[in-house]
Amino acid sequence: VPSVMLAMMSSISYWINPSVAPARVGLCVTLLLSQFALMQTLARELPRVAYLTWMDIFLITGFHKSCLSLFIFGIVYNTAQQDKEKGAERAATIDAVCRVLLPVVYLAVISSMIIVAVQERPAGHGGPISP
Repeated sequence: VPSVMLAMMSSISYWINPSVAPARVGLCVTLLLSQFALMQTLARELPRVAYLTWMDIFLITGFHKSCLSLFIFGIVYNTAQQDKEKGAERAATIDAVCRVLLPVVYLAVISSMIIVAVQERPAGHGGPISP
């Protein structure tokens, strides 16, 4: 749950005006550092294995979503700076598309990951209480 919340909070950056770069960069960097700290904490607490687990892929997906927000801000900021009138209009269009598209894609990806994980559970693992 914390990973999903942090990744979805990165979508807030698309609502911040591109001309207010410190606020947008600060939000994105703070979320990236929080995601990284969460990944490190879980890596320290969970047993070490030599392969990627479902949890690793889930956390990496959220981390990439947060990285993408910062990358897209770079694109939006540069687009807005190129040509003051048309650039600002293009930047607003990019932000408007990302406000909807990226959270929907992220939720679709993690939903499909959960569905696949539930379907691939071995027989006899019906829940925490087994007969």
